[in-house]
Amino acid sequence: ASIYQLSDEPAFDFWGVPATGEVFYITPTGKIFAAKDGKDIEIATQAITALNAIAPSKDGRSVLTSFGNPQAPQWGIFDLLEKVWRPLPLQLANATWGASDRELVATVRGTGEVALAVVDISKNPPSFRTVVRDFRLHDTTLTFVPPTDLMVAERPSAFHAGRLWRFDMKSLTLTLLVDGAVGLWIEWNADRTAQFEYRSPYHLTVKTATASLPFSTFPSKCDAASSAVYCFAPQNFASGRTLPDDYLMRRFVSDDALYRFTATNGLESIELPPIARPLDAKNPRSMGDELYFVNRANGMLYELSPLSKARASPISF
Repeated sequence: ASIYQLSDEPAFDFWGVPATGEVFYITPTGKIFAAKDGKDIEIATQAITALNAIAPSKDGRSVLTSFGNPQAPQWGIFDLLEKVWRPLPLQLANATWGASDRELVATVRGTGEVALAVVDISKNPPSFRTVVRDFRLHDTTLTFVPPTDLMVAERPSAFHAGRLWRFDMKSLTLTLLVDGAVGLWIEWNADRTAQFEYRSPYHLTVKTATASLPFSTFPSKCDAASSAVYCFAPQNFASGRTLPDDYLMRRFVSDDALYRFTATNGLESIELPPIARPLDAKNPRSMGDELYFVNRANGMLYELSPLSKARASPISF
Protein backbone atom coordinates (compact mmCIF):
# COMPACT_ATOMS: atom_id res chain seq x y z
CA ALA A 1 0.00 0.00 0.00
CA SER A 2 1.04 3.60 -0.59
CA ILE A 3 0.13 7.00 0.84
CA TYR A 4 -0.63 9.84 -1.56
CA GLN A 5 -1.31 13.51 -0.92
CA LEU A 6 -4.61 13.83 -2.75
CA SER A 7 -5.51 17.51 -2.29
CA ASP A 8 -3.81 20.51 -3.87
CA GLU A 9 -5.23 22.82 -1.18
CA PRO A 10 -5.59 22.47 2.61
CA ALA A 11 -8.79 20.63 3.51
CA PHE A 12 -11.05 21.65 6.38
CA ASP A 13 -12.89 18.37 5.81
CA PHE A 14 -13.95 16.05 2.98
CA TRP A 15 -16.55 13.51 1.93
CA GLY A 16 -17.13 10.82 -0.66
CA VAL A 17 -19.95 9.96 -3.04
CA PRO A 18 -20.45 6.18 -2.64
CA ALA A 19 -22.19 5.74 -6.01
CA THR A 20 -19.26 7.15 -8.01
CA GLY A 21 -16.28 6.79 -5.67
CA GLU A 22 -15.53 10.51 -6.07
CA VAL A 23 -14.00 12.48 -3.20
CA PHE A 24 -14.62 16.17 -2.53
CA TYR A 25 -13.13 18.53 0.04
CA ILE A 26 -13.86 21.97 1.41
CA THR A 27 -11.06 24.39 2.27
CA PRO A 28 -10.99 26.49 5.47
CA THR A 29 -12.27 29.42 3.38
CA GLY A 30 -15.22 27.49 1.95
CA LYS A 31 -14.00 26.63 -1.54
CA ILE A 32 -14.99 23.14 -2.71
CA PHE A 33 -12.79 20.93 -4.88
CA ALA A 34 -13.09 17.51 -6.49
CA ALA A 35 -9.93 15.68 -5.39
CA LYS A 36 -8.07 14.17 -8.34
CA ASP A 37 -4.79 12.36 -8.89
CA GLY A 38 -3.85 15.28 -11.12
CA LYS A 39 -5.03 18.87 -10.72
CA ASP A 40 -8.07 19.21 -8.49
CA ILE A 41 -11.26 20.61 -10.02
CA GLU A 42 -12.75 23.67 -8.35
CA ILE A 43 -16.50 23.14 -7.82
CA ALA A 44 -17.50 26.20 -5.78
CA THR A 45 -15.69 29.46 -5.07
CA GLN A 46 -18.04 31.22 -2.63
CA ALA A 47 -16.13 32.21 0.50
CA ILE A 48 -17.42 31.05 3.87
CA THR A 49 -15.85 32.40 7.01
CA ALA A 50 -15.42 30.51 10.27
CA LEU A 51 -16.45 26.98 9.28
CA ASN A 52 -17.53 24.92 12.29
CA ALA A 53 -18.43 21.53 10.84
CA ILE A 54 -19.79 19.74 7.78
CA ALA A 55 -22.00 16.65 7.51
CA PRO A 56 -22.58 14.97 4.13
CA SER A 57 -25.91 13.36 3.32
CA LYS A 58 -25.99 9.57 3.01
CA ASP A 59 -25.61 9.71 -0.78
CA GLY A 60 -22.92 12.41 -0.59
CA ARG A 61 -24.83 14.68 -2.96
CA SER A 62 -25.52 17.35 -0.33
CA VAL A 63 -23.43 18.70 2.53
CA LEU A 64 -24.89 20.31 5.66
CA THR A 65 -22.58 23.06 6.89
CA SER A 66 -22.34 25.08 10.09
CA PHE A 67 -20.39 28.34 10.11
CA GLY A 68 -20.00 31.62 11.97
CA ASN A 69 -20.24 31.98 15.74
CA PRO A 70 -20.15 28.44 17.22
CA GLN A 71 -22.56 29.55 19.96
CA ALA A 72 -25.07 30.86 17.40
CA PRO A 73 -24.07 29.34 14.04
CA GLN A 74 -25.60 29.83 10.63
CA TRP A 75 -26.49 26.80 8.52
CA GLY A 76 -26.41 26.06 4.82
CA ILE A 77 -26.46 23.13 2.39
CA PHE A 78 -24.21 22.72 -0.61
CA ASP A 79 -25.92 20.91 -3.50
CA LEU A 80 -23.26 18.97 -5.39
CA LEU A 81 -25.45 18.30 -8.43
CA GLU A 82 -26.38 21.94 -8.99
CA LYS A 83 -23.12 23.28 -7.48
CA VAL A 84 -24.91 25.93 -5.41
CA TRP A 85 -25.17 26.91 -1.75
CA ARG A 86 -28.63 26.97 -0.24
CA PRO A 87 -28.92 29.02 2.96
CA LEU A 88 -31.14 27.58 5.70
CA PRO A 89 -33.54 29.64 7.85
CA LEU A 90 -31.79 31.78 10.43
CA GLN A 91 -33.90 30.39 13.28
CA LEU A 92 -32.06 27.03 13.09
CA ALA A 93 -29.98 26.66 16.25
CA ASN A 94 -28.65 23.14 15.67
CA ALA A 95 -29.21 20.56 12.95
CA THR A 96 -28.40 17.07 11.69
CA TRP A 97 -29.55 14.89 8.80
CA GLY A 98 -32.80 13.06 9.48
CA ALA A 99 -34.37 9.87 8.17
CA SER A 100 -33.72 10.78 4.52
CA ASP A 101 -31.59 13.12 2.42
CA ARG A 102 -34.62 15.40 2.12
CA GLU A 103 -35.00 16.24 5.79
CA LEU A 104 -33.16 17.53 8.82
CA VAL A 105 -33.79 17.16 12.53
CA ALA A 106 -33.15 20.55 14.10
CA THR A 107 -33.63 22.76 17.10
CA VAL A 108 -35.42 25.94 16.10
CA ARG A 109 -35.38 29.24 17.95
CA GLY A 110 -38.79 30.73 18.65
CA THR A 111 -40.25 33.31 21.00
CA GLY A 112 -38.69 32.50 24.34
CA GLU A 113 -38.16 28.79 23.63
CA VAL A 114 -36.31 26.35 21.39
CA ALA A 115 -38.37 23.68 19.64
CA LEU A 116 -37.30 20.35 18.17
CA ALA A 117 -38.54 19.98 14.60
CA VAL A 118 -38.24 17.96 11.41
CA VAL A 119 -37.30 20.25 8.51
CA ASP A 120 -38.36 19.32 4.97
CA ILE A 121 -35.60 20.82 2.80
CA SER A 122 -37.16 19.59 -0.45
CA LYS A 123 -39.60 22.49 -0.18
CA ASN A 124 -38.79 26.12 -0.90
CA PRO A 125 -38.77 27.61 1.64
CA PRO A 126 -38.18 24.63 3.93
CA SER A 127 -41.18 23.55 6.02
CA PHE A 128 -41.12 22.74 9.74
CA ARG A 129 -42.97 20.01 11.65
CA THR A 130 -42.67 20.59 15.38
CA VAL A 131 -41.91 17.46 17.42
CA VAL A 132 -41.33 19.04 20.86
CA ARG A 133 -42.29 22.65 21.54
CA ASP A 134 -39.73 23.29 24.27
CA PHE A 135 -36.56 21.22 23.88
CA ARG A 136 -34.26 22.19 26.72
CA LEU A 137 -31.06 20.34 25.77
CA HIS A 138 -28.83 23.16 24.56
CA ASP A 139 -25.13 23.43 23.61
CA THR A 140 -25.15 19.85 22.35
CA THR A 141 -24.42 17.91 19.18
CA LEU A 142 -27.24 16.06 17.43
CA THR A 143 -26.97 12.76 15.55
CA PHE A 144 -29.94 10.91 14.10
CA VAL A 145 -29.59 7.12 14.25
CA PRO A 146 -32.24 5.40 12.11
CA PRO A 147 -34.96 4.55 12.36
CA THR A 148 -36.15 6.77 15.23
CA ASP A 149 -33.35 7.73 17.63
CA LEU A 150 -31.95 11.23 18.03
CA MET A 151 -28.71 11.07 20.01
CA VAL A 152 -27.95 14.24 21.97
CA ALA A 153 -24.43 14.65 23.37
CA GLU A 154 -22.97 17.48 25.41
CA ARG A 155 -19.80 19.01 24.00
CA PRO A 156 -16.58 17.37 25.20
CA SER A 157 -14.35 18.88 27.87
CA ALA A 158 -12.16 17.55 30.66
CA PHE A 159 -13.65 20.27 32.86
CA HIS A 160 -17.18 18.92 32.42
CA ALA A 161 -18.85 15.61 33.30
CA GLY A 162 -20.69 15.07 30.02
CA ARG A 163 -23.98 13.34 29.32
CA LEU A 164 -25.54 11.50 26.41
CA TRP A 165 -29.29 11.15 25.81
CA ARG A 166 -31.40 9.17 23.36
CA PHE A 167 -34.65 10.80 22.24
CA ASP A 168 -37.10 8.48 20.49
CA MET A 169 -38.72 10.57 17.74
CA LYS A 170 -41.69 8.17 17.58
CA SER A 171 -42.58 7.65 21.24
CA LEU A 172 -41.21 11.08 22.30
CA THR A 173 -39.33 9.52 25.22
CA LEU A 174 -35.98 10.80 26.47
CA THR A 175 -33.50 8.35 28.01
CA LEU A 176 -30.23 9.30 29.72
CA LEU A 177 -27.60 6.85 28.42
CA VAL A 178 -24.38 8.24 29.92
CA ASP A 179 -24.23 10.48 32.97
CA GLY A 180 -21.22 12.24 34.41
CA ALA A 181 -18.40 11.00 32.14
CA VAL A 182 -15.49 13.44 32.24
CA GLY A 183 -14.36 14.52 28.79
CA LEU A 184 -17.17 12.57 27.10
CA TRP A 185 -16.83 12.82 23.31
CA ILE A 186 -19.25 10.87 21.13
CA GLU A 187 -19.18 10.41 17.36
CA TRP A 188 -20.64 7.90 14.89
CA ASN A 189 -19.53 6.53 11.57
CA ALA A 190 -21.26 7.58 8.36
CA ASP A 191 -24.07 5.00 8.41
CA ARG A 192 -24.51 5.16 12.23
CA THR A 193 -23.64 1.51 12.79
CA ALA A 194 -20.66 2.20 15.07
CA GLN A 195 -20.29 4.55 18.02
CA PHE A 196 -16.96 6.03 19.14
CA GLU A 197 -17.08 6.97 22.82
CA TYR A 198 -14.14 8.78 24.42
CA ARG A 199 -13.62 9.51 28.10
CA SER A 200 -10.74 11.36 29.75
CA PRO A 201 -7.87 11.02 30.05
CA TYR A 202 -7.45 9.20 26.72
CA HIS A 203 -9.60 6.10 26.56
CA LEU A 204 -11.89 5.43 23.62
CA THR A 205 -14.26 2.52 23.13
CA VAL A 206 -15.53 1.59 19.68
CA LYS A 207 -18.99 0.03 19.90
CA THR A 208 -20.24 -1.95 16.91
CA ALA A 209 -22.74 -4.73 16.42
CA THR A 210 -19.96 -7.32 16.67
CA ALA A 211 -17.38 -5.95 19.10
CA SER A 212 -16.47 -3.38 21.73
CA LEU A 213 -12.88 -2.30 21.22
CA PRO A 214 -10.67 -0.18 23.50
CA PHE A 215 -8.18 2.29 22.00
CA SER A 216 -6.13 5.16 23.35
CA THR A 217 -7.28 7.70 20.80
CA PHE A 218 -10.02 10.20 19.90
CA PRO A 219 -13.33 9.65 18.05
CA SER A 220 -12.21 11.92 15.20
CA LYS A 221 -9.46 9.39 14.37
CA CYS A 222 -11.73 6.36 13.75
CA ASP A 223 -13.99 4.96 11.06
CA ALA A 224 -16.04 1.80 10.68
CA ALA A 225 -17.30 0.58 7.33
CA SER A 226 -18.18 -2.81 5.87
CA SER A 227 -16.50 -5.36 8.14
CA ALA A 228 -13.50 -3.32 9.34
CA VAL A 229 -12.81 -0.69 11.99
CA TYR A 230 -9.87 1.66 11.39
CA CYS A 231 -8.39 3.84 14.13
CA PHE A 232 -5.40 6.13 14.07
CA ALA A 233 -3.90 6.39 17.56
CA PRO A 234 -1.40 8.94 18.91
CA GLN A 235 1.95 7.54 19.93
CA ASN A 236 2.97 10.71 21.77
CA PHE A 237 0.44 11.09 24.58
CA ALA A 238 2.23 12.81 27.45
CA SER A 239 1.41 13.44 31.08
CA GLY A 240 0.31 16.89 32.06
CA ARG A 241 -2.04 17.42 29.12
CA THR A 242 -5.69 18.27 29.60
CA LEU A 243 -7.56 16.00 27.22
CA PRO A 244 -9.47 16.24 25.03
CA ASP A 245 -9.35 20.05 25.40
CA ASP A 246 -5.68 20.49 24.49
CA TYR A 247 -6.17 18.41 21.36
CA LEU A 248 -9.38 20.16 20.30
CA MET A 249 -7.76 23.57 20.87
CA ARG A 250 -4.73 22.45 18.81
CA ARG A 251 -2.33 22.87 21.72
CA PHE A 252 -0.49 19.78 20.56
CA VAL A 253 -0.10 17.76 17.38
CA SER A 254 -0.28 13.99 17.63
CA ASP A 255 1.85 11.50 15.71
CA ASP A 256 -0.26 8.46 14.86
CA ALA A 257 -0.04 4.76 14.20
CA LEU A 258 -2.89 2.96 12.39
CA TYR A 259 -4.85 -0.07 13.60
CA ARG A 260 -7.51 -2.23 11.99
CA PHE A 261 -10.02 -4.62 13.54
CA THR A 262 -11.94 -7.30 11.66
CA ALA A 263 -13.91 -10.23 12.99
CA THR A 264 -11.69 -12.54 10.90
CA ASN A 265 -8.23 -11.28 11.86
CA GLY A 266 -8.88 -9.46 15.12
CA LEU A 267 -6.78 -6.39 15.92
CA GLU A 268 -3.87 -5.58 13.61
CA SER A 269 -1.24 -2.89 13.34
CA ILE A 270 -1.09 -1.49 9.79
CA GLU A 271 2.38 -0.66 8.48
CA LEU A 272 2.27 2.87 7.07
CA PRO A 273 4.43 3.73 4.06
CA PRO A 274 6.88 6.62 4.51
CA ILE A 275 5.13 9.94 5.09
CA ALA A 276 6.29 13.30 6.37
CA ARG A 277 5.86 13.28 10.14
CA PRO A 278 4.01 14.12 12.28
CA LEU A 279 0.91 12.35 10.99
CA ASP A 280 -2.06 13.74 12.94
CA ALA A 281 -4.97 12.05 11.18
CA LYS A 282 -8.56 13.24 11.49
CA ASN A 283 -11.87 12.04 10.07
CA PRO A 284 -10.63 8.86 8.32
CA ARG A 285 -13.12 7.34 5.90
CA SER A 286 -12.77 4.05 4.10
CA MET A 287 -14.29 3.74 0.63
CA GLY A 288 -13.74 0.54 -1.31
CA ASP A 289 -10.02 -0.29 -1.12
CA GLU A 290 -8.99 3.22 -0.05
CA LEU A 291 -8.70 5.02 3.29
CA TYR A 292 -8.88 8.82 3.17
CA PHE A 293 -7.94 11.23 5.96
CA VAL A 294 -6.81 14.78 6.64
CA ASN A 295 -3.43 15.31 8.27
CA ARG A 296 -3.95 18.07 10.83
CA ALA A 297 -0.20 18.71 10.86
CA ASN A 298 -0.31 20.26 7.36
CA GLY A 299 -4.03 20.35 6.54
CA MET A 300 -3.78 18.18 3.43
CA LEU A 301 -6.04 15.31 2.36
CA TYR A 302 -4.34 11.93 1.93
CA GLU A 303 -5.21 8.53 0.48
CA LEU A 304 -3.88 5.18 1.70
CA SER A 305 -4.39 2.46 -0.91
CA PRO A 306 -4.87 -0.30 -1.69
CA LEU A 307 -5.96 -1.39 1.77
CA SER A 308 -6.01 -5.01 0.66
CA LYS A 309 -2.25 -4.82 0.11
CA ALA A 310 -1.40 -3.09 3.40
CA ARG A 311 1.05 -5.04 5.56
CA ALA A 312 -0.56 -5.94 8.88
CA SER A 313 0.75 -7.48 12.10
CA PRO A 314 -1.62 -9.06 14.67
CA ILE A 315 -1.55 -7.55 18.14
CA SER A 316 -3.34 -8.36 21.38
CA PHE A 317 -5.46 -6.00 23.44
